Amino acid sequence: MGCITPETPDNDKYTLEVLTKGGSDKYFESLEQEYNNKNKVVFETPSNDTNLNSKFEKLSKEQKCPLLIIESSVTFNSINTPIAQITFYNNSNKSVDAFEVDFDCFNAWDEPVNYYRYGKNAFRGFSQNIQIDEKDTKNLEWNLTGFNQTAKVKNVRIYRLHFTDGSIWKRK
Repeated sequence: MGCITPETPDNDKYTLEVLTKGGSDKYFESLEQEYNNKNKVVFETPSNDTNLNSKFEKLSKEQKCPLLIIESSVTFNSINTPIAQITFYNNSNKSVDAFEVDFDCFNAWDEPVNYYRYGKNAFRGFSQNIQIDEKDTKNLEWNLTGFNQTAKVKNVRIYRLHFTDGSIWKRK
């Protein structure tokens, strides 16, 4: 059983409740479930939502790629290594099983973060043996070891895609 540390103003309230009620496993599990339900972010793609469909159409025209980048962010693992998190939407009529993604790493001041300070700030990530079905979303992560001061990623773009039918899409 792990410890939850919600990054909300109620953090002290949750900690106090666990300590004053003895922190039993059953109580802790219900508290953790309550926290997860309150802080869950769900990205839905209902087919009848015209605003969402128009958003995907706009992104498709801008990105000119069947796999759309919906959002990107940077979090940190337990040893403070940056982790790029990117949400993708498969706007094609085929399932994707592999792709390459490129992005640039920047610190909080929008300065480039170069690989171990001497390389470039460009990162190329690979994702293989995955399944992103048609009209579905997937959130994937890449460990940014060597880009240790990264606070944000920009210019996220798909380099190439591999579909389950064997066909390939490549950026021109």
